[in-house]
Amino acid sequence: MKDDTNTTKPLGREKKAFIGGLFFPISLFPLAALLTYNPSAIEQIQNPPELTTNWIGPIGDLFAYHGYDLLGLAIWVIPLYCILTGCRSASGEPLKTNIRILWRFILLTTLACMMEIFAAELHVAGIEELRVKINTGNSGGLIGFLIGRKTLIPLIGPVGSTVLLLILFIVSLLGEIGFGKLLKFFRTIFRWAIGKSDEFDPGDTEPGTPEYNEAHALFEKAKLAREEAQRQKEEEKRRIREEKEEEKRRREEE
Repeated sequence: MKDDTNTTKPLGREKKAFIGGLFFPISLFPLAALLTYNPSAIEQIQNPPELTTNWIGPIGDLFAYHGYDLLGLAIWVIPLYCILTGCRSASGEPLKTNIRILWRFILLTTLACMMEIFAAELHVAGIEELRVKINTGNSGGLIGFLIGRKTLIPLIGPVGSTVLLLILFIVSLLGEIGFGKLLKFFRTIFRWAIGKSDEFDPGDTEPGTPEYNEAHALFEKAKLAREEAQRQKEEEKRRIREEKEEEKRRREEE
């Protein structure tokens, strides 16, 4: 008796890559909005405002205005996130956004606080000039102002705040890259060092999943290709050796 239960098959890597490729151009919208942002097109800055020249239109100007207002110069990380997500989606890589959202929030907050402290307290060259150019209130936006200047500075001072923020930035960056990927990288280096690089390393994939099967198939193909290349190399060496020996015998006979 057939089971009539409808089972939903997961999308293959090729289909995911195709769908991701269709959405990849959208990931460029935040970058285009920031690059073509004109503060004079915002009514809150200039009244009456100029006509928008933003490539994304009025929505692009509003995104840039409120982004600078909230995060300051750290808003430029948003386009980078969008492009990286678009590339991952276009390559068919599964997007694990649950924990990455937390790491990205910490990284954005840390950068906003760093921009505010660097400009207002440490007077790092260039940051204040950029703030004036985009006509925003704080280099780190509202988040950098409240957390960085009004909370951290009174508690632990500019130097202590900078050290703490740098540590948080490095940890959140490692979290964004993925601790699993870092462990896999160091595990691969270790296995290569002890001579076990020819063994399949599943990494974070679980046996039986499409990702595991695909990774294992690619590994076997690469292994066969390496063995074939090594075999051809050995045969070439043997042929050259035999030719030299033959040439040596011929000279001796003469």
